[in-house]
Amino acid sequence: MTVAHDQDDVAFHACPDGEVVRRVPVADLGPRGRRVAGGYLDDGTAFVAVEGETGDETGSGSA
Repeated sequence: MTVAHDQDDVAFHACPDGEVVRRVPVADLGPRGRRVAGGYLDDGTAFVAVEGETGDETGSGSA
């Protein structure tokens, strides 16, 4: 699995040749994040984690 340098998409690759078998735009996973990471749990399971903000955060401590 690779994340594009601009973090616009995540690509899943076949092994061992590295051919892209699936590409997922990060925008399809929710609000644009500051950081994207992921990997494989097993032969049939991959995960992608997107850290970011939704823009509607509350609890800033100001009154």
